[in-house]
Amino acid sequence: MKKIPLTLVFVILFCSNFFAQENSGFYFKSVSAGIGIVDGSKLSGGMNFNADGTLAYNQNLFSLSLTSGSDLNLIGDANRNFFTADVLYGREFSITRVFKIEAHAGIGYFHENYKNYETDFQEKDESSIGIPIKVKALFYITDHFAMGFNPNVNFNSVETIYSGNLIFQYNFGK
Repeated sequence: MKKIPLTLVFVILFCSNFFAQENSGFYFKSVSAGIGIVDGSKLSGGMNFNADGTLAYNQNLFSLSLTSGSDLNLIGDANRNFFTADVLYGREFSITRVFKIEAHAGIGYFHENYKNYETDFQEKDESSIGIPIKVKALFYITDHFAMGFNPNVNFNSVETIYSGNLIFQYNFGK
């Protein structure tokens, strides 16, 4: 969990230096962060945090997305935490000048840690390849800043995760 901000800073710095050449068609498009609710096939509901950085080339979007979340258990002693790191391809659709939709799909790494204190007191770690699908419905407050809603699903062999986030996005523009 502590490695998420350091990894995101590294990716942003690497991408901005690598694609800083004037002749390159790639440019650093945006960064976003969100917080929301999560549910799954085994999760009993909880909170999650996500962050992503996006590069653009013509009409194509390439993103690195990191998500972490856990159960919120008020009753019982089970504890479930998960982490995903995804590489996504997407497109942006302008509905109006202030409302845009971004759709993304990709592949990634899914890891879940599970502890059940009521039964076996064992800690279980499971990992899998995930197929994430994300949509961002963005309302632009200024030319560069947007906020919106971000529904997500991550299909994997450990546990399918569904989440809805309130996101804040900053676009660097070109």
